[in-house]
Amino acid sequence: YFSLLSHMLEVYPEKVAQLNPDAFGHIVASLDFGIHQQ
Repeated sequence: YFSLLSHMLEVYPEKVAQLNPDAFGHIVASLDFGIHQQ
């Protein structure tokens, strides 16, 4: 999951920048969860 998310953020940074704040917040929360579970 985190590899997919990382790939999407690298390949489509312009799409991520256009996300609404709620959707972007979900991505950040998911990354935060992954970082703290290592």
